[in-house]
Amino acid sequence: MSTTLYAGPAQSNLDKIAPGLGLTVDYGWLTVLSAPLFWVMELFHQWTHNWGVAIILLTVLIKLLFSHCPLRATAPWPR
Repeated sequence: MSTTLYAGPAQSNLDKIAPGLGLTVDYGWLTVLSAPLFWVMELFHQWTHNWGVAIILLTVLIKLLFSHCPLRATAPWPR
């Protein structure tokens, strides 16, 4: 029998708790993408004080940034 413990979202201030504790959060090879996204999500969390709303705002921001991609894909090719 095993169980999983969810302790909430990752925190970036772990080094303040104990030296080297921040190294326990490993994004793997996606660090290039996930670290900046988490930084923006933390900004939204500081603004709203709600992780759910921060995730929704980050999702809307990403959708706005990439909304031009489908529009360009459906544009007619010049002849």
